[in-house]
Amino acid sequence: MLSNVLKSHKPAAVYTFVPNKQPAIIKQLNSIIFDSKDKLHKNYTDIDWNQFSAVSVYFRNNAIVGFSSVWHRSEFYEPKEARILSRYYEFSKMRRTSKIIADSHLIEMIKQQIAISQQLGFAKVFISREKTPKYFTKLIQQISIKTQRQWILEPQKVCVCKPSNFSCWQYKAWTDLSI
Repeated sequence: MLSNVLKSHKPAAVYTFVPNKQPAIIKQLNSIIFDSKDKLHKNYTDIDWNQFSAVSVYFRNNAIVGFSSVWHRSEFYEPKEARILSRYYEFSKMRRTSKIIADSHLIEMIKQQIAISQQLGFAKVFISREKTPKYFTKLIQQISIKTQRQWILEPQKVCVCKPSNFSCWQYKAWTDLSI
């Protein structure tokens, strides 16, 4: 699923795929060197891309400028539930340069991840974030409008990975794919 370059203040094409079907892109992802000044750079080093059900990338001029994944973790998620926008990362040239919430490239990535999640047999997908509940609420409201899907925002943080890890307790919003 390759989108056209989206007309935006941050133009990019979005491409979503199953990792083992695109070894050249996986190789490109593995060759990315993250800026050590980025406080989260360690979260994106040495990722095993094949652990994900699907991967999405932002391309600009044939270069990857962002990515995220669809991830099903059977030990933490419901049997037919996947997390989308997992490991979401935008390079500095793609980062927020306006006050637009849920830019067109993000919405395209979400739509593609929903579509591939349905193809892979998932019945529910969710997005989660550890911090900024006010912004996350606004983001989910905009995603609901722009994807024309009902998203349910959990009223309190829920555990999305190891319960003993404080950062695994996150704000969560989900949508039913059967609707």
